[in-house]
Amino acid sequence: MCREYLTSNGFEVHVAYCALEALEILDKTKVDLVITNIRMPGINSLEFTRLIRDKYDLNVIVQTGYSSSYVHEEAIRAGASEMLCKPLKPKDLCKAIERILV
Repeated sequence: MCREYLTSNGFEVHVAYCALEALEILDKTKVDLVITNIRMPGINSLEFTRLIRDKYDLNVIVQTGYSSSYVHEEAIRAGASEMLCKPLKPKDLCKAIERILV
């Protein structure tokens, strides 16, 4: 749903189904921003966020179904530019992207 919404709003979207696949895309493709889920297969998402910030110097939006402040603080400490809670409204995602990329 997010991919369709972002594409229809003019964003080019690459989709990865795990952290390793995302890293392959990042090695081959110039991207402006990474959106990840707090839970994903492979690398722990907080480690993944740190790696993206360190190796690629990219902004990261982390999305989660957990609304606790602890999860939010951990994501921000790991280098996330923004933390969004699910259920995610596509409009809110677009606003977050615009805030980061402007």
